[in-house]
Amino acid sequence: FATLDPTLRRLELSNGIATVLADTVGFISDLPHELVDAFRSTLVETRDADLLLHVVDVSDDEQAQRIRDVNEVLEGIGAQDTPQLVVYNKIDANHQPAKVQCDDSGRAEAVWVSAITGEGIELLLDTIATILAGRRVTGWLTVSAEQGRLRSLLYSASAVLTEEVQEDGGASLHIDMDAVEFARLSSEYELTANFESDAPKSGVSGQL
Repeated sequence: FATLDPTLRRLELSNGIATVLADTVGFISDLPHELVDAFRSTLVETRDADLLLHVVDVSDDEQAQRIRDVNEVLEGIGAQDTPQLVVYNKIDANHQPAKVQCDDSGRAEAVWVSAITGEGIELLLDTIATILAGRRVTGWLTVSAEQGRLRSLLYSASAVLTEEVQEDGGASLHIDMDAVEFARLSSEYELTANFESDAPKSGVSGQL
């Protein structure tokens, strides 16, 4: 094989955050040399992810080594600093309970689930929602008629929830996006000067 394209699925979390899940190819140790580049090229986009779900088979006796393999590859493509949540799957095989493990600061770092029985899945989704909520910016952004490129970028990032068209040709966009991405765009377009947390009272509303 030459390419290993990820599968993309849209998911709305319990707190209303809209996400896109990218299911990448599984990690394989000791790949033949001719497949290494194809394998890694499918994972480059993980550098831009808001959160990596590192799925681990708890029934695998070599899980510790496989975790190291994954982290080495992530470091190799420059994704070592991307936030990560470890998902220990197949707890049904070892009769383990669903649970969340937190670090000393109280941040969730691992969740135990069973994809077969569904145990722990809601716990996982709630944990993801909590993590992402702390990294989101939500509110109304006013864009002028001349800022078509900015509007296009926001739509491409799936950041626009609703849009209210203004009489001057501009628009008020209700956005929900990653705080880091908001800061990046703000440095180029000065978003904070036209950003409000409350919905405007005028305009023609259209639910997307």
